[in-house]
Amino acid sequence: MATNPAVPKGFTLAAPTNPYWEQFGDVYVDKAGLRLGFVVQPHHCNPVESLHGGALASFADMQLMALPEHTDAPEMHAPTVSLDVDFLAPARCGDWVEAQIRIDKITRRFVFLSALISARGQIIARSTILYRNNDKTGYPLT
Repeated sequence: MATNPAVPKGFTLAAPTNPYWEQFGDVYVDKAGLRLGFVVQPHHCNPVESLHGGALASFADMQLMALPEHTDAPEMHAPTVSLDVDFLAPARCGDWVEAQIRIDKITRRFVFLSALISARGQIIARSTILYRNNDKTGYPLT
């Protein structure tokens, strides 16, 4: 269960699987609902105290963590092939940012995902991502 009071019910703290994610900070996952979230901290913000686009893109690149089949095993790696993020509105320091993820398609070679990312009840970004589906990922080969 989440321990941060800003984290909604259903989310649990995800264990970081690499040093980059450790530096990003706490990310929460709801695998049953295909959701990811985090609380915007000062190190995620630009000089005007809005969520930095690079931090939002990093968060968008974490979508694979929300898939129920994903494990935290380091050998389970699916490299990012393509990531597109459309920035629609700002988020502020202290906001809960949440991605609702959709599995668009899984093939023998690729995992196609998309997400709507929201804060304060409005969509702040949308993203699409393409991961390489290595045999080691554990995703069904179709």
